[in-house]
Amino acid sequence: MNGLKSMNRSSVTRLAMLSLLLAPTMLVARAETASAAAQTVHTVVLDRDDVEPDRVTLAKGDGLTFRNTRMDLVKVVFRGTGDVSKSITCTRPEGSPPGPALKAMTGPQGNDFHLYVPPGPLGGVCTFAAGDYTFDVVPEIALPTDETPPQGQVFAK
Repeated sequence: MNGLKSMNRSSVTRLAMLSLLLAPTMLVARAETASAAAQTVHTVVLDRDDVEPDRVTLAKGDGLTFRNTRMDLVKVVFRGTGDVSKSITCTRPEGSPPGPALKAMTGPQGNDFHLYVPPGPLGGVCTFAAGDYTFDVVPEIALPTDETPPQGQVFAK
């Protein structure tokens, strides 16, 4: 039990330090209060080894949110055709309880979109321009491994 407490404390400390290091480079990407709610909000659950469901089809006006069941922060990396960072908008719904800012940034290639999802529900909703997107779920503090990260797809009409 003592080892578990120190591991959690250590993980929290590393996560806090990483957040401070990344804070200047992160954008609070289009995280204004949403004036219009999405018609239907689909939830994708991010588990240690899986994404459920791994394929989501969004009708025009639908939104997507995430629930991270892991114990650590994860980065959801979206890819698609064109400049994906201009095709995805994540907002906090009007009237939702206060919470941490939605953090997202354009990836290093400039055509991908990174959304940071803390443990628990995201607390926001993402909408997508019409198109097909793939995403990888990458732990922010990754252990060296040759495993493929969990992946999913979003098809937006």
